[in-house]
Amino acid sequence: MLLPHPLWGVIALPVLSALYVRQQDVNKLNSRYGWEFKTKHQLGLELVTRLVSLLRSIGCQTQIVLVVDGAYATAMFLKKLHGMNVTLVSRLRRNAVLFGLPPERRVGQRGRPRKYGSNKLSLVKRAASRQGWESITYVCRGIEVTRRYKSFLATTTIAQGAIRVVIVEFGVGQWAAYFSTDTDREVKKILETVSARWAIEECFHDLKEV
Repeated sequence: MLLPHPLWGVIALPVLSALYVRQQDVNKLNSRYGWEFKTKHQLGLELVTRLVSLLRSIGCQTQIVLVVDGAYATAMFLKKLHGMNVTLVSRLRRNAVLFGLPPERRVGQRGRPRKYGSNKLSLVKRAASRQGWESITYVCRGIEVTRRYKSFLATTTIAQGAIRVVIVEFGVGQWAAYFSTDTDREVKKILETVSARWAIEECFHDLKEV
């Protein structure tokens, strides 16, 4: 759980955890403990499911936002989260396959509605273009920073619907792309959520030292 602190920025508080064992090492444990191999994605989904079920069982209806490393931005992972009504914020690969929004469905139109737009979008080309940049100030790891960004809606095969894409520039030719499955989420909140994720890295670094 990521909590803002007035002096120390964002603090990561561990809530649940699961032990990941490599598949090649499972046989050593299987005979004694009956250990079943599970991927990191499977373990992550189990933890999120347990947490969401617990919160909903006590009547908590607040929006749950999950921020993860880009490796978890997969179709399987996002499909499960969509069913639990959980918003995902993550990084996008530079070569991510993106499309525009599908055309609005006309009254009386037959056939299945289109999921993706016909035009393919390139993050590299959008980042290289001089047009469309805006300036934004947000809190990054406890410090206010001002950077240039671009934001737009897109569709992708890994998500169940449209996503909000944000390209942020860190320097000349240096940029990264992020996305949120909540298309109404403000750009500032997306960037601050991504920045807050570093508190998780710092938390586990401290735990290893202990």
